[in-house]
Parts: sequence; C-alpha cells; structure tokens
Amino acid sequence: MSVDEIPNTVNPSLFRQGMVNYEANGLYKVRDGIWQVRGADITNMTIYRTDNGYLIHDPLLTEAAGSAAWEFAKAHLPKINGEHKITGVIYSHSHQDHFGGSRGIIDESFDGPIIAPDGFMEAIAAEAMVGGNAMSRRAQYQYGSTLPASETGIVDNALGLSHSHGAVTLVPHTVEINEREEWHNIDGLDILFINMPDAEAPSEHIHWIPAYKALHTAELTYDGQHNIYTFRGAKIRDA
Repeated sequence: MSVDEIPNTVNPSLFRQGMVNYEANGLYKVRDGIWQVRGADITNMTIYRTDNGYLIHDPLLTEAAGSAAWEFAKAHLPKINGEHKITGVIYSHSHQDHFGGSRGIIDESFDGPIIAPDGFMEAIAAEAMVGGNAMSRRAQYQYGSTLPASETGIVDNALGLSHSHGAVTLVPHTVEINEREEWHNIDGLDILFINMPDAEAPSEHIHWIPAYKALHTAELTYDGQHNIYTFRGAKIRDA
C-alpha cells in the first residue's frame, strides 16, 4: 500500500503496523512439535506436542477466542490416537489475556494438569479484583475497546488489531510452581519452570523445554521498551 492510500485520519506508522498484524494472523509452525495461533487476540496461543496430545500455553483473553483458536488449530494439527486431546494447560502469568479463554478449551472432563506460577490467585485478586472496575474503565482508553474498527476508530492496539470480546473466564490451576526452578513432566514432555515474579506481572514464570530446545518467555522478551506502567493502572513492573 502506498502512502497516498493510507487514510489521513491515521498515523502512517500505526496503519502500517495494523497491516502487519492483519497479514500475520494464522497458525504458525515454530518448529517440529510447536505451533502458535497468532492474531486471534492480543496474545498468542502456543501449542506443544506431547506423547498423547497437545499442551496449551496461554488460552487467550476470552472463552470465545480460546475456543475458536483451538478449533482452528485442530483443523490443521494431526490427530493423536484418533483425537485432539489437551493433555495440560500452562498459564504464563496473572494477566487476563493469558488465562481468560480457559473455559473455551477446558471442559468438565479435562483431567490434565493446569500449571500456574507462584502466587497466581493472590496476584489476580490483588491486581484485577481490588482495582478491577477502575482498571476496566481505563482499559477502554488504553485499548480503544469501545471504538468501531474503522479509519476513524480503532486501527490497531499494538499487541494486535484488537482484543477479543466476550466472557473472561478462569479455570483454577491444579499445579503451582512455588520454587524458583521446578522440573515437571507433562504427558512425556519434560519442562523446567522458572519463577519470574514482578517482571511483567506480579506472578509469572518462564519455561525451558529441552526436547524442543525451546525457551518460552511470554512477554518478557520482545523487540520493544519494557512496559513499566500501563495506562490502565496495573502494578508497576520491575524494569
């Protein structure tokens, strides 16, 4: 798209970023055994192959987005033992866009581990519930969530074109990483979890998977300035 075709109501750099986000959505194969659904929300859903199914990392912001992303992935991922079984779920940290879609992928029959970092529930209560109403209102300004998608409304909100809409859910975790470093085996996949509290969130961990030579740091490593204080008023992060 040429400069002349960019609407004069939108900053050209913002419009270009919106185009990049628009064109980059889909299911990506990161390497053998690892896939990501990108562009379905303001976060990515990472999917790991395990012995008997798939391990889901961060099921997006809303139930609808989590369900849609997993259904889309299943259309392209091979069945294992005749099905697309979810063998475990990981919440990387205590922000809603990383656990809010949990009910979209976890039903009452789920019997796998749901893993979260140390102090996960306490962090959600302290940050989202106590200041939740005020932060929700301010988030409308931060993300432009009440604006229509148009050249005079929301074009892009940096992390993605826009966040998903619908119910934000939370299926409680069943395994909590309390030590600084802990090894866990999830359906045949060895994973080293490392707690990183007060980094991007009060409760957060990263993990290393030797079999895939993969380090997943969620939002702690990216090509931009570290988000120290958000417009919505979340707790100040450790720079």
